[in-house]
Amino acid sequence: YTAITKENPKYAQYGYEFTASAYRELGDTAKWIAELQEGVKLFPNHNYFFGNLLDYYNTNNKYDEALQFANSMVENNPQDHFMQYVKGYLCQNLKKYDEAIGAYKAAIAAKPDYAEANSNLGLVYCTLARDYQDKIPSNLSNAQYKKELEVVKKFYREAKPYYETVRKLAPEKQSMWLNGLYSIYYMLNMGEELKEIETLMNN
Repeated sequence: YTAITKENPKYAQYGYEFTASAYRELGDTAKWIAELQEGVKLFPNHNYFFGNLLDYYNTNNKYDEALQFANSMVENNPQDHFMQYVKGYLCQNLKKYDEAIGAYKAAIAAKPDYAEANSNLGLVYCTLARDYQDKIPSNLSNAQYKKELEVVKKFYREAKPYYETVRKLAPEKQSMWLNGLYSIYYMLNMGEELKEIETLMNN
């Protein structure tokens, strides 16, 4: 019956959804994934396909495979903010931070009020800052250490506007920006701002 449904433009997306669901219930993973991939290509705005596909890749740690598919989707529609976000998310998990930054920036350019992309981009910069700081040798002179610390601070400065944007966009979703801003204000010696964040954290 789903084959008939797929022939009707008005209901075709549900034909692919029900077919994918049936293959999943039958335990046929290969056909389930193939149906999801076809569904994403034909109906990129129908979240069922991409959501289930991404969940499968994440659950099975198939990030490289997922990234390959995301790249193909971005090539087909580079202005799609969600696809760019997904690519950024996958690159972030693979620690391909430069690619993640590029994808998140593309997502934000397409949709400036995209809170999740802003939050994750801020997190990437904070991760780069922590990774760099962890690698600073302990035997440096004071002058050398200050020089290295400036590199760390540069990453936090990069993160700052993105987390502050998230706070404006989604003030009620503190998990997306509170800890990030705390780290930034602490490392950049922004006393007044840090006090405000600490008050929010205590409350």
